[in-house]
Amino acid sequence: MFFFFFQAEDGIRDRSPSRGLGDVYKRQISDIETGLKYFSRICVNIMVENQMPIKPDKKVIEQFMEYVYPLYKDNDRVDILLNNTDFGVG
Repeated sequence: MFFFFFQAEDGIRDRSPSRGLGDVYKRQISDIETGLKYFSRICVNIMVENQMPIKPDKKVIEQFMEYVYPLYKDNDRVDILLNNTDFGVG
């Protein structure tokens, strides 16, 4: 079973004000761990530039790549989509 997470721009995911980038990557790790607790397999989809008015936050993606990606890149239960074409779309 897949569990999809979507990379959100800081502050858009919830109504609470931003607490800084450190909190963003910590929430990403927490979300992934929650998914792994309840599902046999999860999928992390990194937001890419598209025609929607909400744009990816490059700093958030950089933090993901530095702190989160190394933790899960070799985990057989975690699929990380870095580009739309990773899933055969686009």
